[in-house]
Amino acid sequence: IQALELGPDDVVLDLGCGSGYSSAILSRLAGSVVAVDSDAELVRLAETNLSELEIDNVAVVEADLSGGYPAEGPYDGILVAAGAELIPETLTEQLSDKGRLIIVEYDGGPGRAMLYERSGTIIAKRPLFNLDAPILSDFMRKPEFVF
Repeated sequence: IQALELGPDDVVLDLGCGSGYSSAILSRLAGSVVAVDSDAELVRLAETNLSELEIDNVAVVEADLSGGYPAEGPYDGILVAAGAELIPETLTEQLSDKGRLIIVEYDGGPGRAMLYERSGTIIAKRPLFNLDAPILSDFMRKPEFVF
């Protein structure tokens, strides 16, 4: 979250928000947060938790994670709270100019927290640190037939 370098007017997309914990943290750093999960039970749990904490700058949405949530973009920050074998282009397309995306990327080796940053039409990426995180099913490579 720190690597997103958020400010009080920033709009953030929290993908895989789960119970709403990361969204609650993001809500204190940014102006507004769109929290997305594909699991209906987790969406209800996040809504309940955020409501109990009286957090009113987070909208919780049930949607496919790989598509992001373009209706509220562009985003100054996107946090994907788990791992990915592939990074959908739809996510980097939802970044504002100077927007940042954090995701745990797997490319055959250990997981690495990666920072993607948009500058105009250019998307640059750099590794932050190694870690292990569960891979979200929406971000897994599809099995290929090999003969």
